[in-house]
Amino acid sequence: MNKADKLNLANYKETVDNLIADGRVSRGKAYVQTEEQYKLLQEYAASLVQAESDYVYYS
Repeated sequence: MNKADKLNLANYKETVDNLIADGRVSRGKAYVQTEEQYKLLQEYAASLVQAESDYVYYS
């Protein structure tokens, strides 16, 4: 994900998958080892997206 890209409902799952793949290339297969770790990252990304959508902007 580029800095210009924004995490959203349409891309958060793919973004997490790509970050894990990049981490495994740079840090090895031990990077996110279990399904539990993977699910936790997916849930965290979803919570970030939800929190952003719940945020009300005032000018």
